[in-house]
Amino acid sequence: MAENITETIRSVSNALRVMEAFKPNEVIGVSDLARRVNLPKTTTQRILQTLQAAGWVTSGSEPPTRWGPSVKFLAIGSRLSQGWGLREAATAVLHELRDSTGETENLVVPHGNYVVYLYRVESSQLIRATGTPGALMPITQSTGGKAILAQWPESEVRKLLGPALVRHTEYTIVDVDDVLDNLKQARKLGYAVSWKEWHIDAVGVGAAVKDRSGTPVAAISMTIPAVRATRTRISRELGPLVAQAAASVASRLQAMQ
Repeated sequence: MAENITETIRSVSNALRVMEAFKPNEVIGVSDLARRVNLPKTTTQRILQTLQAAGWVTSGSEPPTRWGPSVKFLAIGSRLSQGWGLREAATAVLHELRDSTGETENLVVPHGNYVVYLYRVESSQLIRATGTPGALMPITQSTGGKAILAQWPESEVRKLLGPALVRHTEYTIVDVDDVLDNLKQARKLGYAVSWKEWHIDAVGVGAAVKDRSGTPVAAISMTIPAVRATRTRISRELGPLVAQAAASVASRLQAMQ
């Protein structure tokens, strides 16, 4: 199962790299595109064929074959940039949060029972968390996901969790009732904490970004190496700062709509 998830994340990440590599009003050959994204030509060709089948890219009929974004690709990009604008609303806030805390910051969005890492600002410290934008994680295994779940009705959370959670470390909360109590605490504090729950060397703090109706549309999360994390630092400094950052992103987002 872990290998399947890893392969899915890699495939999605590679496809996003290919989509992001197109320049405005450009058509390009597969060899040039493969060099641009640093992927094998055969892999790039396969990704382009998959994207074409889904309607995201088009190719010319005359050899040599050249590729470009489809109208669907451009329409979605336009809608995201002009309407939702979540990344635009969050970028400056995430950089400010990173600069003030020295820790890695993430912007995640829910996608079914998963979260997608939309944007990441990494710490400049030697010991730091790393990751890839576009990565997909189960919503129950992400601090940002936990912050989002804290805003869901309890009945929906129970249905998602099932009878118990998978144990990843000795700190993982696996009992459903304990998970729900943990989410209630997160809702009360305004931020969620994952204390070495999914990796023994990492602690997370996350807060939901809500729209005008109070629905969580994203989350800001901070990933802290366990060697720099203390419960006092989280409660007095990092938790409140992450909650403030999420509220700031929500305010900017609503002002753009």
